[in-house]
Amino acid sequence: MSWFRKLIKGSLIALPSYVAFTDIFYAVRTVDGQSMQPTLNPDGNNTDFVLLDRWAAASHKFERGEIVSLV
Repeated sequence: MSWFRKLIKGSLIALPSYVAFTDIFYAVRTVDGQSMQPTLNPDGNNTDFVLLDRWAAASHKFERGEIVSLV
């Protein structure tokens, strides 16, 4: 049962860290559907992955030509 306690303890440490990191700094998300064609998902059959820079979004550092994701 010792391995189970270590697993639970590791999860209690890792999960909040992961949630905070993806909420504040960076997150990987999928893009599917036709909304971003032809830039992302050009053929409509595949799913593209994008890296969201939440740190820049919080400080409003946008430049022309960048994609902004709204939730």
